[in-house]
Amino acid sequence: MSSLAFIHPKNLFVTFLFCHLRHCTRIHSAYNDSMFFRAMILAFALSTSMSCSGRLTAHSPAFKLTLPTTGSGPRSFAEFHGHAVVALFLTTWCTPCQLLLRRILQARAAYGTSRVTVVLVITDPNDTLVPLFVQALNLDVPVFLGSPKHMLQAGKRPVLVVPTTLVLDRAGRIVRLYRRIVTTKMIAQDLGRALAAPR
Repeated sequence: MSSLAFIHPKNLFVTFLFCHLRHCTRIHSAYNDSMFFRAMILAFALSTSMSCSGRLTAHSPAFKLTLPTTGSGPRSFAEFHGHAVVALFLTTWCTPCQLLLRRILQARAAYGTSRVTVVLVITDPNDTLVPLFVQALNLDVPVFLGSPKHMLQAGKRPVLVVPTTLVLDRAGRIVRLYRRIVTTKMIAQDLGRALAAPR
């Protein structure tokens, strides 16, 4: 089963560091307990910063995903080949996700809809809320239903962290993956790289 998770090799170092610090602080005293707690926070922060965004090589295979949509039947990401794609995985209740969506749309405006496609994958378990969400925001982008059930049926692991953002080049290869809020400038720069990548 394929996964959206991008495992940075440096996470192996973080895991080693974490285990080593845990072993070194297995001595009595509250001081060592405190030191271990601080080390645990540091290891988690390092791991998160390394895994929150990762760039794959230009030779990575195309990202494949077919899901139900709010429109007419299932659609595939392969339909968007030839365009740079920003795929935002979000939920209907995630307010920061809506902020990120506005930034993504602003970044798209710099290149135009003829070159960049924005795609939403809504991960709510309850599909009935999605049409109301789309209508409330007056969205004019493709909206996929990405609940855990639908993701598993598509052969993908469910996306449990929102917002998660994928930037794909014109051949459908992943240029950038984020699991956090990013700026309009960062998305625009990633789109520039995606459009410049060889097809």
